[in-house]
Amino acid sequence: MRRYRLSITVAVAFLFVVSRAWSVEVRQAQYRFILPDGRTDVGEIVPAVVAFRAAFDGMFAFEGSAETHPCTVRVLENRQEFDRYLSSRIGETREQYVFLKYSRPDLSELILYPTPGKTGYAAFAGPSLNRQLFLQYLYSFVLEPPLWLRDGFQAWAERLSWNAKEGKVDIAWYSPWLESAKARRENENERLSVEALLSATTGSYESARMYPQSWAFVAFLTLTDNPGYRRFLHETFALLEGAGRYNAESQQGNTDLVKKRFLRHASYETAERDFGEWLMSQETYSDIVQKGVAEYNAGNHLEAEKKLSQAIEIRPDDPVIPYYLGLVSYATGRYDAARVWYERAITFGADIAAANWALALNALAAKDHASARAYLETARTTNPERYGERAERYLRSLPR
Repeated sequence: MRRYRLSITVAVAFLFVVSRAWSVEVRQAQYRFILPDGRTDVGEIVPAVVAFRAAFDGMFAFEGSAETHPCTVRVLENRQEFDRYLSSRIGETREQYVFLKYSRPDLSELILYPTPGKTGYAAFAGPSLNRQLFLQYLYSFVLEPPLWLRDGFQAWAERLSWNAKEGKVDIAWYSPWLESAKARRENENERLSVEALLSATTGSYESARMYPQSWAFVAFLTLTDNPGYRRFLHETFALLEGAGRYNAESQQGNTDLVKKRFLRHASYETAERDFGEWLMSQETYSDIVQKGVAEYNAGNHLEAEKKLSQAIEIRPDDPVIPYYLGLVSYATGRYDAARVWYERAITFGADIAAANWALALNALAAKDHASARAYLETARTTNPERYGERAERYLRSLPR
């Protein structure tokens, strides 16, 4: 039985097998890492990559996961070496990490370089790494996968993150591609039907249309309660795996094969309705924030806090959210918590006058008159037109 494994613990142990003056080769699991000599910190990429591989295996469960050829990950010393290496291979460079794919998978390799000013795994972390690691994994088994599956699971992989402290890969519950997918679904000129997604091959549609809607289709297949769609996804993986360890069929051949299998589980008309209803029922970040603010304005503080807490998980640096969480804490008498939230809002760029006015009212409620005076002075001086007169009235009433 195929199962999803979204949190995978990995033992951190690997063997240095070759050493040169300029590079070190490391073998771990299905990978061959070529690392710059003298940069011992970049070795932290090794357990992370292996953990990502386990996450991909947990989703796809390809039987040939122990393929005979290793996946090569080449880490270059810096961006200049990255540009030089790519230019020697493909005659040009790229702005992000690159998976160089060849018809022989044993010749393919993922090319990385550490971000300046960062060390260890943090020097590589981000959506670009996730996407390229996934492409390397998928192309290790399938020469030409269906476009919707390739693009959709690239976006799915973006939500994965390496938790070095616990030695596992986590997956975020929210994808930033939701907003784009819903916007295109609502636009008849931008919408791609289920049949169109299943039929698409390279060049069929612009990436700006195909990528977010492929993500949405993959999310639907992995998260729906309908067992028929989930079974189709599992069968797709089995079909693409083929009889051997490597599927060398054309993209059109694999696309037609998978598309034909889909109709065993649902008609296009039924799938279009189910997919559309599921997608439009998903709350975007803006939806979550608006509901949180609306619940606060309605006096439903518990519901407001739930929604705003969801929002801050998605965008922890948005100053609007901690400001409103401060308002909720203030309204429920948690003055210390309110002060922390307001200060966090200021850190991320909230309006100084408005946040200090809120801090002043909070300090007054907590009977911290000294702090209240300081906050009132700041609110008054930074926006005298709005807060000058009101702040002056409070200041006159405070004990010296």
